[in-house]
Amino acid sequence: MFLGLGRFVGASVIVLAAFTQVHGFSGSGKEGWDEAQKYLGRGRMSQDEAAKIQEMTEADRLQKAADLLVDAERSASTEHETQTVGQALATVYNRLALDCHTKKDLKNAVYYGGEAVKRDGADPTLHANLGQYQIDAGEYYEASRSLTKARDVAKDPVAKQKAWKTLIAAYMRQAQNSDQRARDDAIREIGGLLAEQGDDFDALWRLGLCWRLKGDAARALDAWEKARKAGQVNPDQEREYQNLKAAKTIKADKQFVKDSSMHFSIEFNDKSQSALAQKVLGMLDEAYEEVGTRFDLRPDKKVFVTVYTGQEYNDVFQVSWAGGQHEENRIDLKVNPAMPEAKLRDVILHEWTHHVVSLKSRQQFVPLWIHEGLAMHCERNHEAGTAPVLALLDRVIKVKNNYIPFKDDRYQIHRSFMKLPNPNLVRLAYAQSYSIVHKMIDRFGFGTVVKVVERLGAGEEFESAFHVVTRVKWEDFEKEWFQERRAAAALVPEPTPGPGMPAQPVVAPAAGQQGGLTIRIGSPGSMPRPARTGQ
Repeated sequence: MFLGLGRFVGASVIVLAAFTQVHGFSGSGKEGWDEAQKYLGRGRMSQDEAAKIQEMTEADRLQKAADLLVDAERSASTEHETQTVGQALATVYNRLALDCHTKKDLKNAVYYGGEAVKRDGADPTLHANLGQYQIDAGEYYEASRSLTKARDVAKDPVAKQKAWKTLIAAYMRQAQNSDQRARDDAIREIGGLLAEQGDDFDALWRLGLCWRLKGDAARALDAWEKARKAGQVNPDQEREYQNLKAAKTIKADKQFVKDSSMHFSIEFNDKSQSALAQKVLGMLDEAYEEVGTRFDLRPDKKVFVTVYTGQEYNDVFQVSWAGGQHEENRIDLKVNPAMPEAKLRDVILHEWTHHVVSLKSRQQFVPLWIHEGLAMHCERNHEAGTAPVLALLDRVIKVKNNYIPFKDDRYQIHRSFMKLPNPNLVRLAYAQSYSIVHKMIDRFGFGTVVKVVERLGAGEEFESAFHVVTRVKWEDFEKEWFQERRAAAALVPEPTPGPGMPAQPVVAPAAGQQGGLTIRIGSPGSMPRPARTGQ
């Protein structure tokens, strides 16, 4: 599960401060001031000057104006002149920051946003904008300071509420990525918001999420029940609520076995399986080192793992064919005590890989099929384990000359496999995930795929990140993958349909739709929790 900002913040909407009304500037910096106005479309200029300026990009014009205004600022001789040029600089820097943010140049977005705030610290919009840039750049502590200031100086109630909610999101992101103590800060701020502004659906839902991630199911359910009265939950949120109710009931009825290591805290729902609990804990520690070496990432936060051995898992998660769930700081596993040791190890490697991919991407959106392909590839027995689903992929390509588009409007497999209408299509989605990621690794190397994930974590779009890292267009790579897979499938004899296998596999239409991005986890037998906040 990815905890995005979604409807809670509306992070993509950034309000620009209006340009300051131009006043006269008569000090020694007048020449720089007057020259800057030309680049802002306000000063008098010759026809040649106008033509030259018109050829410049907006970013270059703004940067030139900013440089001239800085010179004018240094030469200002009166308080009025300092204030006038400062307000103009705040507006120009704000526009430069927005341009950089749009281009995913987050470092410079933060820099220019900070320069804008230095010139006009009374404008809550500038503080709020800087806070959003800092969140996107992963500077959560700094973002909390900017957003606290935005909330405190805002006079408009709507602007104050938005800044407050974004502040809460900053603390929650900080808890996700670096410091779980920040979740207490989020809870404190939510309490303040609710006390001042009354029941708010989004705030109450986030409060429940914070308590659930802290392991307090009773408080989480209390907050979510209030949220359900305050507003309309979406299907994913309702599922989350019902899952937690079921889990709380089961844990109240059963005495879970608990154990821990340096990196994991485990609870096992069958106290008669204490030896199996020890084995799972040992395999988790092995996965920590094995996957950590491949990704060059060994997280220092302890992860909570709940292991279910029977029907309880299905009761909690309502997906009988799934074998694992993963989110920010916990993993839920469905384990059959009779499962062969090699299979159990692969399930654990798979789920831990999802956790590491989420950390490597700073909890940002990663296409589900990349998540799945990497997790399947990190299983020790991945070649033999994926043979059955690859055989299904070959058969579909041979019979239908088609596949499920990696980003489509019908099934949205780049986000979740939950909308797929039958198990064979789910298996097909896993097969495609493994196959195309395996090709990426074969051609470019495992480290290169990890670099793509890192760029996604910096806010870059998938197609752009793939192109920058590999120097190959994603559209061309996907076509190449399909052509190679089709050639291989042509050599495979068509098998006799087995039980539950349709003679004519049904696939999504319009193969050739390209690309895609977004989120989450699972394996053949491991299914993601979908994002609960609209992202």
